[in-house]
Amino acid sequence: MQEPQDVSQNENTDSGFDPFSCSEQTIAALELDVVFRLGKHSTSLRAHIKKRTRAKRITLAYPGVHYVRAERSYFIPAQSVAEVIRSLRDAKLSFAFSEDAGQRLKQTSELRKRIISGSHNPSPEELRHCLLVPYVCESKPSEKEPFCLEWATSEQLKQFLPNEKDHKHRKRRARALSERVCIEGLYQSQRAGVKIWLSKSIERFLRKREDAYLRNIRNNKNGFADALLSVVTPPCCWSLTESLGGRLIMAKDLAEEISLSKLTDAIPPVAFVENSRGFLMIDFDNQHLLDAVDSLKNVPRSKLFTDLVQKLIVRRERMAVRDAHLSARDWKLNLQDQALEAKLYPHQRVAVHWLGETPRAMLGDDMGLGKTLTLLTAFRMKQQNAECDFLLVVCPNSLVHNWVSEACSWFSDLTLAVLPSAKKTKEKLLSGSELTKYDGLVVNFEAVRRKEVYSKLASVIASVKPMLCVDESQRAKNPQSQTFAALRELSAKCSHRVLLSGTPTPKGISDIWS
Repeated sequence: MQEPQDVSQNENTDSGFDPFSCSEQTIAALELDVVFRLGKHSTSLRAHIKKRTRAKRITLAYPGVHYVRAERSYFIPAQSVAEVIRSLRDAKLSFAFSEDAGQRLKQTSELRKRIISGSHNPSPEELRHCLLVPYVCESKPSEKEPFCLEWATSEQLKQFLPNEKDHKHRKRRARALSERVCIEGLYQSQRAGVKIWLSKSIERFLRKREDAYLRNIRNNKNGFADALLSVVTPPCCWSLTESLGGRLIMAKDLAEEISLSKLTDAIPPVAFVENSRGFLMIDFDNQHLLDAVDSLKNVPRSKLFTDLVQKLIVRRERMAVRDAHLSARDWKLNLQDQALEAKLYPHQRVAVHWLGETPRAMLGDDMGLGKTLTLLTAFRMKQQNAECDFLLVVCPNSLVHNWVSEACSWFSDLTLAVLPSAKKTKEKLLSGSELTKYDGLVVNFEAVRRKEVYSKLASVIASVKPMLCVDESQRAKNPQSQTFAALRELSAKCSHRVLLSGTPTPKGISDIWS
């Protein structure tokens, strides 16, 4: 790695100003865009950035750089210093190093290069002296667990121990780490772009355990722990990419042995990279991932990758259901009320069957095609199959009585209640047993977004098998609105949900995100 003192100096060098060793008096006299100093404990580097400059955006572009609130400055990974300086210089921004920071970087330059390249296994003291922090080393003999994480900022601790509830607990846990927690922390940090260094004793421990880790990966039929990939790389395995897609990792010599090129020719990957250790990283998009997995049946899979495959299988099955209904011109429902089934239009019978097959759906038929009757028939079918026993309809106020009249017109024994406007009557209906007399309840958007209403509704539907229907659902498209918040809480308690809208995307596809 090119060290800071090897990088071309900025404009002021010719006038006797050395930006790589500058006194505080000189720094104070100059209006510099960035000043690099040692951190509070002199174990890492900090960048003090002038406000309203491009320096902040340029600096934050590098992995691991983050703001340290307690010191009002930015943590700069020592291994990235040269690249950061080069970017500042190219942007014609002024910078300088304090005398102690510049001297430390110069003194440790050669050793730091060797550690970064992997040619030297460092002690904790060497890592600290070279500003290569945070690092994992052996814990104190008095601690119960064998490892500890040293000199991590609060942000780095959050990435390393994301499951701890606050900084105090993370700091305490970091002093004594079990093998499992340590490996999981390394994996979480790696995915977050935070470099965690390892002392030579930890490197030695992990090398001794390498065979055990590989056996675990090879023999775990339900999916090995993804965290193991932070300390060992098997000859071949399936895992996740940083963007949570599917990735095949394979040693180059093994790929040649099994003629991997035949697979990639038949199923083109979206990325194909060889890393410095001779391993191929082959990424597939979700559309082709299952085909690639089927072609390599005995390759070990990580747990998260196994979960992704299961989701894709479910998605493929649902897509098959969708395609079958999209191409259908009619569908036999076998409803108990054959007269009603005969009165439905063919497109309604197809939609009713689709809603019966799909627990969470959006019906976007145009106005006048009978979405209300379709939904009521689908609910009645689920009711007869004991899948649902209560219908909660949320709709504009102008449509409340339309839902009640449609239910009365088409079904002799389907009764829907309307949420009263009077406070006492409303509370009585929501808190008593009166709702048990009805098959469902119709609530307008204005009422459902009130906390006293949707919190009681949540209690009501918790004791039944509810089906939630949101009519004119584009009314809830704003994810910052109270209506959206209320529907999100209610929908979490409803395994069957249907959105109705004749205009699902009035302005763009983003309108249906909520």
